[in-house]
Amino acid sequence: MAKRKSKEEEADVMKWMVTFSDLITLLLTFFVLLLTMCSLEAGKVQQFQAACTDAMGVLLEGKFSEVQERIISSSNKHIDEQALKMENILRQFSGIKTMLISKDKGGRLKFKELERGLSIIIRDDLLFSSGKSEINPEGISVLRDIGSKFENFEGRVIVEGHTDNVSISTEKFPSNWELSISRAVNIVRFLAEEVGVKLIKMSAAGYADTKPVISNDTSENRRKNRRVEIILVPQII
Repeated sequence: MAKRKSKEEEADVMKWMVTFSDLITLLLTFFVLLLTMCSLEAGKVQQFQAACTDAMGVLLEGKFSEVQERIISSSNKHIDEQALKMENILRQFSGIKTMLISKDKGGRLKFKELERGLSIIIRDDLLFSSGKSEINPEGISVLRDIGSKFENFEGRVIVEGHTDNVSISTEKFPSNWELSISRAVNIVRFLAEEVGVKLIKMSAAGYADTKPVISNDTSENRRKNRRVEIILVPQII
């Protein structure tokens, strides 16, 4: 029993020595680090400190660093440019609305402001005959007036075709999907080929009867759902 106790006491002593040696090693490392820092040139230390401070954008007396001043100046310039663009876009929207309202005799044009831009809503009978996708003469005149305002518009022009829930089934249009997309594509082609709107600005989409503005429970409501929407999306959105 005595031998076993002696071995346990010796083990406890060894544990204490391990901890003590770790402490001595850490102290030795600390003093070597201090000696190394003292041997550096004072000028280099100051340069390093100044570089770190400048990078963090913190200077004495609350002044901004040169880098931060350039960033702030660039940001303010960008905000001013965006504000001017938005003002120009609102002016264009206003001009288009005023011009089209003066030409709309039957209340077949409406306007809706969306989060992404301005939507020009055109009833389908102003542009097309029933079940057709060829633009009629009256629609050509309206689209020419609309498209003439897009020359200086900085943004995208999205043309969407919509139908009511009355199904169509012909050789050319097996469903309302084909009819709605064909009408949208024909409008895009007309604006590009006849008015000169750049194709890169435009896109076409057909939604059939999936996005009604009102329930299709009456003939009047179905007439409202048969429409084309030309959405102007500013470049800053």
